[in-house]
Formats: sequence, C-alpha cells, structure tokens
Amino acid sequence: MSIFEVQGQGRAIEQLQRAMRAERVAQSYIFHGPEGVGKALSAVQWAKLLLCARPVTRTSEFGPVWDCCDECHECQLVASGGHPDLHIISRSSNKYVKDKSKRDRQLRDLPIDIIREFVIVPAGVQPSRGRARVFVIDEAERMNNQAQNSILKTLEEPPANAYLVLVTSRPDRFLPTIHSRCQSVRFGPLGREFITGKLVEAGASAEAAGYWANFSGGRLGMALNLSGSVLGEVRSDLLSRLSAVDYDTALEMAGWLVDVGKKYGDSLKDETEQSGAENTRDGQILLMEMMIHGFSLALREAAGVDVSGAGERDSVSKLAGRFGSYGASEAIRATARAQGQLYANVNATLLFESLLLEYTSNGR
Repeated sequence: MSIFEVQGQGRAIEQLQRAMRAERVAQSYIFHGPEGVGKALSAVQWAKLLLCARPVTRTSEFGPVWDCCDECHECQLVASGGHPDLHIISRSSNKYVKDKSKRDRQLRDLPIDIIREFVIVPAGVQPSRGRARVFVIDEAERMNNQAQNSILKTLEEPPANAYLVLVTSRPDRFLPTIHSRCQSVRFGPLGREFITGKLVEAGASAEAAGYWANFSGGRLGMALNLSGSVLGEVRSDLLSRLSAVDYDTALEMAGWLVDVGKKYGDSLKDETEQSGAENTRDGQILLMEMMIHGFSLALREAAGVDVSGAGERDSVSKLAGRFGSYGASEAIRATARAQGQLYANVNATLLFESLLLEYTSNGR
C-alpha cells in the first residue's frame, strides 16, 4: 500500500508531494482533521515513503509523483509493523515503558515521561537502518502542557533524518508554540457516497449505510464503528420510538435509552482507557446525537428538502409529520441542552424522562 491509496484526501497528499518535489519536506508536521478520515493511515504511509530505499516516480492525478516502491526491505518492514525506525506513539505506548511500575497506568493524556522515552531520546539516536527515523504521535492533542513544552526543541531543531508527525482531531489544544514549529496538513471529511460504499462492502444494508454515512459527517471510522455496534442494532427502533412517543410511553422509552447506553458502554470496556461510567455516558451522548440527527432530518423534510439518501425514510417522514418544523427545532434545542447536563453528571434516567416528556409537548 502507498499514500496514494488513501481515499478522499487528494488535497493533503498533493501538499506533501509539492514539498517533496521542491525538496522542502518539513521535519515536523501536524496532520489534522475529523476523526476517522485517514490521518493516522496517511501518516504511516508518508513514513513508508520517507523510509523507502528505492522510491519511484509514478503518474497520478497530480502528475509525476514520488511513491514508495512497496518492494524493498524497508517497505516490507513498515507493512509488517516491524520497522525499527518507525515509532508510533499513543496512550498504549505506556505498556512498553522501561519503568515496570508504570506499565499498568490508565492514561487519559500523553504525559511527559512517554514523550521523553519514546520521542525525545530516540530522536537523538542514529537511525537503525541508516535512512531516517519517523515518529507518529497519534491523538497528539492528548499531550499535556508539560509534554508539549518538552517536545518543542525537538520540533524546532529535529536531529538530522528525524521526522515527526502529530496526528490530531483537535489542533486547537496545541500550544501556539507547537503550531509555530510544524507544517500543517488538513484532512477533510470523506464523501458520503464513498462512506456508503465502504459500509455496504462491510456488510451493512443500503438503508443502514445511507443513515451512518449521513450521520458520521464524512468520518469513515465513526461510521464503521457505530454501524457494527449496539447503536447500529437499535437505529431503526430509536427513530420509530421517537416518532410515536407520548405521555404513556415516555418513561418506558427513557429506561430503554439508559439500558442501551449502558450496553454500548459495556461493549467498550476492552477498547478504551475510560471507566465504565464514562463509556456509558459516551453511549448516552451518542444516543442524543442520533436523536438530534433524526429531528434534523425531519426538519429538512418538513421544509421540503429531499433526504431520501439519508436512510430511515419512513421514520423520518413520521417524525416530520408529528413534529413539523417548529416542533423538530424545539426538540433539537432541548436535546442539545440535555447533552450538556449529561456532562455535569445529572441522573441519566431523570434526564431522558424529562427530555421525552418535553418532546410530547412539541408534537402535534
């Protein structure tokens, strides 16, 4: 695989290629954009090109471009995940720290000791295989201020043949001094048709693929994760229940939403560094996002906008008929307020009950 096989990011790839053609490749980059659009994959493929022993010239949509040969030993090592000069740093790097007493830490941030051990110190060592060392820091916005300050000198004056790529969906969390020392490469959201096609390839129905492609806002990673999760299983049921909610069913539906949020949280226990309560809250917030999304589609349909490609057309039509433009708008505002209260640790059951009862007062 090469960087040119990363889909939907032609502008970012062309920016990198321009630098390579001009022999002005920066040693420090920030790859930023929404989650799940190929930033980390692009960073690894960019590293592969930098480490390739026999880069080749190919013809592409950008004209003549440099590409990895995909055949040399360097390329094969990167592809296998075993290249000694490609360092991928994330919160999971904690498992490999030299201090065994720190290996079981639950990390929410990337602390200074991780950055020192896995970036700053090895960056000053000659490459094992003689070409370069490439450091990819995933979720780099999680570096705390100490860690960010500690890496400044390495970013400003990196050792010869050392390249750093900070991958982030929140560049606003970087100190201004980090931005000033790096070249910025923006990765945009992916096209809806592309995401729909990938979801169908992964086994989703056309209806589900259309819904999650629309919901994800161009984030393929999110669409794939959610379509195969507990939330993917309840998608139709959620919108159907919303279109029929009334005073008699509001309390029962609130309990159902709390249970679904907990099931989603439980499914993440081996995938995140968060507590079970935090994972459950994330599930409840996502459910509210799905509710907002449903009412947004209903609002557009009530206004005469064609939303046929967004999935769940029947339920959306029922929502539009039940709430109309005004009621859907009020439901969106109420749900956004409720999301903020979830972050403040308000009782989720009471919050969902209050929200659903508010919905009933906005319906026709």
